[in-house]
Amino acid sequence: MPQTELLAMVHQKLIKCGFKMSITRRELMAVLGTLAATSNLYADQSPQQQSRKLLEGLACNMESWWTDLDFMQRFERAAEAGFSSIEFWEHNKNNRNMNAVATLAKKLDLNIVQFTGWGGPSLADTNHHHDFIETMKHVTEIAHQLNAPMFTVVGHQTLKTISQADSLANLSLALETAAPILEDAKK
Repeated sequence: MPQTELLAMVHQKLIKCGFKMSITRRELMAVLGTLAATSNLYADQSPQQQSRKLLEGLACNMESWWTDLDFMQRFERAAEAGFSSIEFWEHNKNNRNMNAVATLAKKLDLNIVQFTGWGGPSLADTNHHHDFIETMKHVTEIAHQLNAPMFTVVGHQTLKTISQADSLANLSLALETAAPILEDAKK
């Protein structure tokens, strides 16, 4: 299958799954040039394998794509679109069931590359450090359960009541305190 047909197939598959894409002429020319240069690399693969190969290295964000669908249905759409990797934000949003997420991702052969382990409140305020440390103990277990190599910590929100220097010092303190937990968990 020529690469231009493959690109059209991937694009149609993304559109069918509800993804809206815009691309500039310059970006399109760069993509077509790359496709022309690599046109025979995947000739022996099925269209589904080719689609998945083209999306390799890209993670579909479950919070941003197909937001009209239930969270778990988005995983199915990502797999249908040809993604092999996904990410999501809050693991505890709306009582999300991480056992169900892990099971579905495995069934669909989707790698969970990351999720948000701590989205706030701000670690600039030391009053949140105890909860942060306890959460880190819990999310390292979730990361293992999901087979996710990493998770994100968002704790740098600025507070009007704490100076920038103190905010950074407090954030550093929280991260330094959590470091042994993360190192032990290999995260």
